Amino acid sequence: MFLQLHPNDNVRVATASLKQGECIADQFELLSPIPQGHKFAHHPIQKGDWVYKFGSAIGKATQAIQQGEWVHTHNLSAEKFDLPPRSDFSSQESQIKKDFSSKSFRGFLRPDGRVGTRNYLAIGSTVNCSAFVVKEAVRKAQEKYKGKLENVDGLFPITHPRGCGIDRGSSSHHLMNRALAGVLHHPNVGARLLVGLGCEKNQAEAFIEEHKLVQIELPNASSRTNSIPLKVTIQDEGGTEKTIQTILEHVDRLLPIIDPFQRSEQSIEHLTLGTQCGGSDGFSGITANPLIGTVSDFIVTSGGKSVFGETSETFGASEIITQRASTDEVAKKYLKILHDYRKYLQSFGTDFHANTAVGNFMGGISTIPEKALGSVMKSGQAPLNAVYDYADSIEEAGLGFMNTPAYDPASCTAMHAGGVNIGLFSTGRGSCYGSKPVPWIKIASNSDLFHRLNRDMDFNAGRLLESEKDLPNLGEELLDYLIEVASGKQTWSEVHGYGDDEFVLWDTGPMT
Repeated sequence: MFLQLHPNDNVRVATASLKQGECIADQFELLSPIPQGHKFAHHPIQKGDWVYKFGSAIGKATQAIQQGEWVHTHNLSAEKFDLPPRSDFSSQESQIKKDFSSKSFRGFLRPDGRVGTRNYLAIGSTVNCSAFVVKEAVRKAQEKYKGKLENVDGLFPITHPRGCGIDRGSSSHHLMNRALAGVLHHPNVGARLLVGLGCEKNQAEAFIEEHKLVQIELPNASSRTNSIPLKVTIQDEGGTEKTIQTILEHVDRLLPIIDPFQRSEQSIEHLTLGTQCGGSDGFSGITANPLIGTVSDFIVTSGGKSVFGETSETFGASEIITQRASTDEVAKKYLKILHDYRKYLQSFGTDFHANTAVGNFMGGISTIPEKALGSVMKSGQAPLNAVYDYADSIEEAGLGFMNTPAYDPASCTAMHAGGVNIGLFSTGRGSCYGSKPVPWIKIASNSDLFHRLNRDMDFNAGRLLESEKDLPNLGEELLDYLIEVASGKQTWSEVHGYGDDEFVLWDTGPMT
């Protein structure tokens, strides 16, 4: 009926909708209806007192709150307050109990030692002006080759609205190209093509040289691969129709070349896990995100990599992150990112509090610190070994943090560019996000959502509320499911065909 998440909390969370007048533990009656996932006061709270959830302050009472009263945005706020330090981390007892290094998945071993969970052909545009021909060529190739290649998962476009109207050499320009190059060179990509207009600021030759892109990486590839240009230019080819035809001719050569790649048994140390939450509710930080954190710990202790991000969703949980940093340098790097992000938001006249969305409020989340405390549960309890800027290559084994917006497509794009080859995505309201080249497993925070969107949600974390399984055991089940997906099992978003328009950049720079 309700949950107490930490001994210090002065609120409780309703696991089902509760009626006004309902008696709580034979102690008091509810003074108002409490929606599922929302909070109510377990003790009287005076105006100006801190409200605690997860053992941490999530805001101050803006008016006196009686015992049994609904606690939400009408009487709780975190704006204009400096949060008190958290000293009790006892609730973060590690769930890492077993060694899973003997587990393996069937992946695509690349010549450079990286391992893919998918085998795609990627076609990227240097500039928005070439986006149409890329999409049209991909559409025609998808129709032609659907179901005809045994070991190729398909092909996808990488298009974006930039590439011109930019300050060449600026941080925004480098961010764009770092993300584009990272996805083109992703371990889930077997071959790649680049398509430009010809006169854009983001010239293909400079881009290819800077990021050392090559066409294809097959140790025994036919010499004909060397004759396939890495780039195609609309102005050189003679316009839209001729460029599309040229791209299709290259696809006809490339797909049969990467089709001989076959899956083989690979240790889970070759997994690089991305974690994300979207459409969070009051249960996300109680079920789905802790479950993701448990699997993250399993992968990290087995020698793999795991990354969490969403910088604007760490405001209110920064002490938890810095306390787990493996070195002072790692902690300082994260804190600088948090500081710079705050300045970035202030330059637009806003702050971290703008992160919360309508669906968050409807699902029971009242403030950004409350959302952040639940969000960072995705990181588990492993030490934080590395901090990366947006779309940086993920190099360090263990747990890392990447500087990303909380906006799902822009955050996941950065993780793809960094080398994430599989993802766990939690949702409490029902996000249906999917992308290429990385499969993202959708985890419902509650059973109602899982059954209502049963052909979008891949895994039900709501079973934790029903005491069907505890966190470590359900974590093992999710790990086994993740291994199936890494070995080729399709997620629902892949079945539906999501992903052709999900290369979304964090646009931080000016437009000229």
